Amino acid sequence: MTPREGNELQYVGLVGSHDDPESDQEAVEMATRNALAAAETCLREGERIGYILSMTVFFAAEPGFEDHARIADHASRLIASWLGDHAIGSRVAVSVASLPSRAPVAICMVAAAEGVDTGHDQ
Repeated sequence: MTPREGNELQYVGLVGSHDDPESDQEAVEMATRNALAAAETCLREGERIGYILSMTVFFAAEPGFEDHARIADHASRLIASWLGDHAIGSRVAVSVASLPSRAPVAICMVAAAEGVDTGHDQ
């Protein structure tokens, strides 16, 4: 998922081309929220996302960019705030020359569902 609101991309450009090292945080967090929302659409009634088995953070970076972990940390912190500190099984950050529609970031994740106790005997 990319940092879109509806069908409109909210951020474009290369990661690492800004003076402020935190300037990409909002785009990464939006893409992460979109990925979590997409995963939630696959849940059955009574299920919730329990944890993330794996997450890949792709980002379009300017040549020479080396701070890959910082970009992925934005996504990890957001997931930890929603699901807990141990919610991510594995994570990788990959810089690429470009992403669709000039998006700065794209998040791919595999989530595990957990059943929700409804309090009813079954």
